[in-house]
Amino acid sequence: MDGNIAVGKTEFAKQLAQRFDLKFFPPTREKQLFVRHSTGYNYDTRGFDSLVPEGVQSYDLKKFYSDSHPDRGVVGRLQLMWYREKFMDYLLALRHLANTGVYYFREYLSSEMFLG
Repeated sequence: MDGNIAVGKTEFAKQLAQRFDLKFFPPTREKQLFVRHSTGYNYDTRGFDSLVPEGVQSYDLKKFYSDSHPDRGVVGRLQLMWYREKFMDYLLALRHLANTGVYYFREYLSSEMFLG
């Protein structure tokens, strides 16, 4: 399900999935981009920003909205991270679909429609 920000897509999708007894997959959240669970420590990589050079620091939505020089090219890093996480969520949904029925919130390729 795609659409504008803050129009109620998530709540509608939850209700739709519940109505048809399907699994609901929530949208990809920004926190997923920076919290690493695979190591077992569940740390937020943004906590290391003060220890590393500016060029390798995290670039989250807060920095994106306040960036006075988006021409530096770091916004592409953020977009690739979102794409990767959406793809991983999509793979989880496909795995579920192979076993049952699924309702997936957003297809990972949908980001391309916002580029034009």
